[in-house]
Amino acid sequence: MTRQLLTSTIVVVSLLAGCSSTPPAPKSQTASATKPVDRYSKDQVGRLTYCVGLTDTAWSIATMKLAGKSKEEVRKSYANHPNPTLITAEIDEVFSNSISRAWDYSVQFFRDCAVNVANVATASTDTGAYCMQNSMLSGLAQEHKAAGMSKKQAYESLPIPGETPKALVDAVYKNSDDRANAMLNAWNTCIAPVTNR
Repeated sequence: MTRQLLTSTIVVVSLLAGCSSTPPAPKSQTASATKPVDRYSKDQVGRLTYCVGLTDTAWSIATMKLAGKSKEEVRKSYANHPNPTLITAEIDEVFSNSISRAWDYSVQFFRDCAVNVANVATASTDTGAYCMQNSMLSGLAQEHKAAGMSKKQAYESLPIPGETPKALVDAVYKNSDDRANAMLNAWNTCIAPVTNR
């Protein structure tokens, strides 16, 4: 393991303790019309992109937890993870929290990661959380597409209604990206206009 990767792992593992430590309040996917759009530095966006990956994993773990899987069963499903220290810390973190909805938990996890890993002010996490939800919706759309669902079925199964979620489904169904790339493309498309040059 390179020194930079090891340092990053240690930092992230220590900061995971601050992620999602409080139950999330459900947030609308639509950004508030009265609050200005948050802007981020290139460094923050790089770190926020890392948070996208961590959040996707937390979402998966939270979904498994809510489905009744034990911590040990979840650990087994991540047995081949390339960073065992990080995945163990993330599994422990998710299982230490009370979760009623995996979606809401994941959005709050991202917000906490934005504050603790990307050094974003708590009051400035809305735009990043909005973009993260676009990424999550695109990941769901790709799963539905891979499962053979029609676009209409994909629209109906999304946890958030509206034109933006439908447009994200349309983009996924038009392209041949795998889930990871569908999520990353949605994230990059959303975050690019709010990244300082």
